[in-house]
Amino acid sequence: MDSAPTVAVHVLVFPWPRQGLINPMLHLATALLDAGVHVTFLHTEHNLCRIARAPPPRLRLLSIPDGLPDDHPRHYMELMESMCTTGSAAYRALLLSSLLPAHDVPPVTCVVADGTMPFATDIAEELGIPALAFCTFSACSSLAFMSMPKVFELGENPFPADDPVCGVLGMEGILRRRDLPRGPGLCSTEQSGGGDPMILKIGEGVSHSCKARALIINTAASMERPALAHIASRTRDVFAVGPLHASSRSATLFPKHGNFEKKSILCSHGNSYIYTSGLKESPAASCYFVPSAGALWVLVWGNISIQLIGVHVA
Repeated sequence: MDSAPTVAVHVLVFPWPRQGLINPMLHLATALLDAGVHVTFLHTEHNLCRIARAPPPRLRLLSIPDGLPDDHPRHYMELMESMCTTGSAAYRALLLSSLLPAHDVPPVTCVVADGTMPFATDIAEELGIPALAFCTFSACSSLAFMSMPKVFELGENPFPADDPVCGVLGMEGILRRRDLPRGPGLCSTEQSGGGDPMILKIGEGVSHSCKARALIINTAASMERPALAHIASRTRDVFAVGPLHASSRSATLFPKHGNFEKKSILCSHGNSYIYTSGLKESPAASCYFVPSAGALWVLVWGNISIQLIGVHVA
């Protein structure tokens, strides 16, 4: 009896369109490529035209519209609303077309989507494509986001204070209110009514990701075992696969030293700059904070040089 033909594995990787969340997805895509898997990396059109580096070999890039004008600042809530409407419709159409082989590319057999985009896994499953969610941040952060409705209910709103937090199971006595995720509107005010809409929206997405076939988290089990255990109780399956950047051979999407141009960086306009003088005046053992997940900066090489020199001097 003839054996059944082998179906080529083809994973579509769909990150949330922010640099800090795209990079871990790119590391995951590279790992899948190294394992011999066909990988398609799905950008928004706005981001794809701003990529300065060539993608890793064999990585196929596609894009969908995010529904916003090119000069739109793409704040989180507006971008999420547009992605859930215009973006999701384009995503569905792309997945439908990807169910058939084309140009020596096998059909998509699996989707790995950012855990903050519930529609991405839902649409894939509706079309019969197995979908996994990927939380690109730590297990502790994921657990905190999942717990934010309870945190706000207890009145433990994010605030720059050392008051302990009881609303995040498994992290009692560890988390303080200053450690909780907070949006720009909560940097200096203690009360936020029913909670910060942006943080609650992210928490809603992360909580929904637990309904996916599996939840992938960019962390090491040895580092965050208690948080992973609490997340595992809410999910069908959970995999700790990180930290991905430590083993990935992929570069980020930022250009090299000599090619820093405003239009070539996957960023939007901003004015957050840290200068050498400010770092020199900082006391010893100070922390140097750099925006990470979802942060938007526009930098030219001169700005980068100033910051790097400042860090070295400090």
